[in-house]
Amino acid sequence: MVRRFILPNEVVVDNKEVITNVKELDKVGAGVDGLLFRHNDKVLKILKDDFSNPNTINLSMNYDKLLYFKDNLHLSRITNPTGVLYNVYGKYIGYTMDYLDDVVKHSKKNVEDFTCEDLNKSIRGLKNDFDQLSKNKIVAQDINLGSYIFTDDFLHLCDMDRYIFSQETYLNDSNLNFVLAKLLYFSITKLDTYDKSQLRKLSRWVKSCSKSSSFLEDLESETYKNKDASVLEFISDKSIQILGKRKI
Repeated sequence: MVRRFILPNEVVVDNKEVITNVKELDKVGAGVDGLLFRHNDKVLKILKDDFSNPNTINLSMNYDKLLYFKDNLHLSRITNPTGVLYNVYGKYIGYTMDYLDDVVKHSKKNVEDFTCEDLNKSIRGLKNDFDQLSKNKIVAQDINLGSYIFTDDFLHLCDMDRYIFSQETYLNDSNLNFVLAKLLYFSITKLDTYDKSQLRKLSRWVKSCSKSSSFLEDLESETYKNKDASVLEFISDKSIQILGKRKI
């Protein structure tokens, strides 16, 4: 039997602050895992999962995982949990994160308006974050277009719910490569209309980059050398390298 999700009207943060009229807060996101509301400089993520299924509990932000992430991770480019949400009866129902203003989503900027220096700083920040995940035996998972947030200092990732504890931390290398290659993929596909064969070629390029042992180092070096160039120029050149002709 599927549990019916009912959004609480009140939540308690860290057993201290009571937030009322949750339904009236600005809703900033929704997904399979839960609903997100903005409260001042924080985001409240209220989870739909009641953690009753032992087969899926590790793929959700269960209470033990939340406490470990909150207390042991100090990430700069991945929005990790900062606080615990309870209902008025003291039951764990979600968590808080820092609010990040997505300037691309809110049409204040386009990805192409940033510089290669911005991209380079994002690469280095994410590299440090993924190293920290690996040191804590955590593997990043379920990264998709909805995981990207673009703030004034460029790329951040959100949605750690499906990150898992695992000894297979070598997977983080390919996962980080995927994050960055897919970012370039999304940006290139905005340059023009592509046919199916070109999109397949781009997808094969992403897959190849994800498995490459040199992709991250090469990308970091390229963006540093071209730090004054725009991301638009950079991805335009990438499209030429991959597809053989300029698409703008």
